[in-house]
Amino acid sequence: MMTRTGKIARLPHALREQLNRRLRDGERGKAVVQWLNALPEVQNVLTAEFAGRPMREQNLSEWRKQGYREWLASQAALEMLGEMVAEGEVLKNQLGESVTDKLTSWVIPHYVAAARAKVAAAKDPNEQWSVLRILCADLVALRRGDHYVERLRLEGERLEATRQLTQEKKELEFQEWLQRPDVKEKLQARPTRDRVIRRVMEIADHVLLGTPLEDFKYLDDEEVELPPDPAAMI
Repeated sequence: MMTRTGKIARLPHALREQLNRRLRDGERGKAVVQWLNALPEVQNVLTAEFAGRPMREQNLSEWRKQGYREWLASQAALEMLGEMVAEGEVLKNQLGESVTDKLTSWVIPHYVAAARAKVAAAKDPNEQWSVLRILCADLVALRRGDHYVERLRLEGERLEATRQLTQEKKELEFQEWLQRPDVKEKLQARPTRDRVIRRVMEIADHVLLGTPLEDFKYLDDEEVELPPDPAAMI
């Protein structure tokens, strides 16, 4: 926005916002001027920069043509963007994430056409500048969304690569652990659960039925010292 030097343009931003809302609500110019002149903040600015000359309706009329007009355009753009975002969220919830890409492909050509029409319809450089400012704000918002999506994609790829490297490292460490002599010795010396159960059944048959142990072929399958109590094997 260009630097303005009028009385209203020199007022604090918050006060100009209040003024613009009063004008938008249809408050009469004379009442607005009286309200301004009664404010201490306005009196301080008038005393410091305009030799104490009060606000006049002419000052308000000049503000309507420039500053207030730009404010209205900005408010309209914000409301339009808010409505678009709300509608986009509704559609996304109903149709899924992919609808965003579809809407983008449809919106961008229409947006470019509408932007060119608005700039061409501007009657003076100030109005063209106001339109371009609004368009730039829209483009910045769109680019920010693109950058956010790209950041999420890169972060997802980084996490997946980290996960794969971690998994490969764990598998390599496990393979190295299996190759350790002490681990191999323990794994080879320890009977499996099924073989232990079979041996317990053999001993139980020997004790209860008198079946000779040498008749069982499983005795020669492993070199494990059997305890006298079969229950100790379980």
